[in-house]
Amino acid sequence: LSDVMDYIYVEGVFMKLGSLLDLNVINNENTKEM
Repeated sequence: LSDVMDYIYVEGVFMKLGSLLDLNVINNENTKEM
């Protein structure tokens, strides 16, 4: 069970990092248009 919990935790961290990167890309695109 500990291995599964660690896997789920790591997946959540990568999901958060991915969403942050997506937000940064969107912000960069918006600033370029300005």
